[in-house]
Amino acid sequence: MGVGSMSKKIALITGGSQGIGFETARALLLDGFHVVVNGRDPVKLQAAVLALEAYGEISSCVADVGSQDSVPLVSASVPRVDVLINNAGMFKSKSALDLTDSDWLEMFQVDLLSAVRLTKHYLPQMIERGDGRVVFVSSESALQIPTEMIHYGAVKAAQVASARGYAQVAAGTGVTVNSVLPGPTWTQGVSDFVKSVFKGETMSENEMEREFIRRYRPTSLIDRFVQPREVADLIAFLVSDRAAAITGAGYRIDGGLVRTAF
Repeated sequence: MGVGSMSKKIALITGGSQGIGFETARALLLDGFHVVVNGRDPVKLQAAVLALEAYGEISSCVADVGSQDSVPLVSASVPRVDVLINNAGMFKSKSALDLTDSDWLEMFQVDLLSAVRLTKHYLPQMIERGDGRVVFVSSESALQIPTEMIHYGAVKAAQVASARGYAQVAAGTGVTVNSVLPGPTWTQGVSDFVKSVFKGETMSENEMEREFIRRYRPTSLIDRFVQPREVADLIAFLVSDRAAAITGAGYRIDGGLVRTAF
């Protein structure tokens, strides 16, 4: 049976093989969705499917959504989507004055245009049905631009703006579009990044985690990294019927890192 003919609501999660995407897949499976995880690496994607299949109906779609040619491939595999989680992304630390046009373009292709292309494709069918959810996974870096990654901060701000714009396009249709803004989240990619920051220093992983927060994110009120499952729980709420009145919003889940209550 094809994904598009299944009776359950279908959730497509880009960047779904690990981290926030993986935990969101688990949360939505537990909520009764048929989940399709997307990623570029077929080996990692298959491992994710095997790890998640005990929780519900799971399938995969191998595609590089950072490529402008990806939409026909994804839509052929997943013709109907009720919930779209735009989670695919990348980050690279580089001095602002050393950033090239290629650095900027790569960041926008992977983090922003992947989400824009898929939203443009799936939002019209959601509007026609009068039901659907879209979530852009942004970052608190949209609000506090990191000096070492200004291109990342810029693209994350663009994600928040895009989500708000698409929410306005879908006004009054029963479809909601929101963004979530996690603070530093302990994924494999972040773990590798933190280890590179402290390369040559004698520290355990836990010590590196605490020291990174102390040095680089001292305004955190929880004094630790956010866990992927915590972000997934927020996303699961936003795509549920309980959040039908929430649209065009950006939800921070940053442990109080941003020094504002709003």
